[in-house]
Amino acid sequence: MSIWKLMTWMLTGSGQKSEAEITRLAETLQSSDFDCCDLQGFNAHTEMQHFDNLESSLDERDPLRQDSWKESSVNILIPTCEQNLSGNGQQFTIEGLFHCSLTAVIHAVFAEQAAKWFHLTPFK
Repeated sequence: MSIWKLMTWMLTGSGQKSEAEITRLAETLQSSDFDCCDLQGFNAHTEMQHFDNLESSLDERDPLRQDSWKESSVNILIPTCEQNLSGNGQQFTIEGLFHCSLTAVIHAVFAEQAAKWFHLTPFK
């Protein structure tokens, strides 16, 4: 029944799940330090928020914060109903925008140990 449920999960919902990823999930579920009881009340969205909160509380010198991410503010123009002589709308400043270069992201991803498991060949 467990195999049927796992395969049914793979074949339903998103079409982004590969056979290799399902095999990796099964290996994770079989690992000696994995306990299904720990998943009681599990919600992926909530856990991602916990990760985000933990990461934002790290010291700036912490290696987890050193992937070339920068915090900036950005000014955006929002159209308003009011007539504006410059025609550009109202300017708003968005604080706390995190960004980094695409090449820095690619470098950080391929530096991870898990990169050896990446599938780099396209598939349908």
